[in-house]
Amino acid sequence: MESENNSKTRYVGIDLKNHSYEMAIVGKQGKLNIYSGKMNAAGRQILYRKLRAADKVAMKTETLSFVMAREIEASVGCQMYVVDPVYLPLVNVSVNENDIKDSMKLAYVFNGSSEEWLVAVTPLLKGEMHLRELHARCNRERHSRNIAITRLHALFVSFGKKKMLKKNLQTTLQRQAAIQLLEGPDLKEAQHLLNCLELYEQRIMELEKEIQEKSEERSEKRSEE
Repeated sequence: MESENNSKTRYVGIDLKNHSYEMAIVGKQGKLNIYSGKMNAAGRQILYRKLRAADKVAMKTETLSFVMAREIEASVGCQMYVVDPVYLPLVNVSVNENDIKDSMKLAYVFNGSSEEWLVAVTPLLKGEMHLRELHARCNRERHSRNIAITRLHALFVSFGKKKMLKKNLQTTLQRQAAIQLLEGPDLKEAQHLLNCLELYEQRIMELEKEIQEKSEERSEKRSEE
């Protein structure tokens, strides 16, 4: 009986907050259970133990959702789905609550009465998840590069070179020529920032190349289907 119950498909919605989560599970005969907990590693493990391999789990498209999706697939084996948050306010479900929670919307999006909303739900494929992670890493490297450019520009301002603009510090050649205007500790700090920028830009190029290759692979697979 236990194995039979575990084979029943339940519909699960997980809404992620900064430091906590809320999970709604729609089970047998539409019975709804709501759980909440912390988003740290221990809290996530408690969440995963409430799931079954036959469950269908939906989460909104957020950075940590892909981390959790990978963990859930590995530890539980659920089919993971991702849904664009813009569709959630439109999902109409029959529950006696005016302020319906996002976790409940995500769970009910699989409900038979809400099949029209399945167009908003996409199976979370491993290849797609990897591509999204590559984009996230590339964006982080770009952010770090922008911070380093800002720090470098601040050195020129503090040294009295207020006419030096950020747009004149975008390439390696521009930066190497510009730092010749600095002296002493400012020059040493500027050289350090140039070294950092070289690493950031090299990593960005590598990630952009990998993103391009993965995107082309996805396009080829789709054309074959």
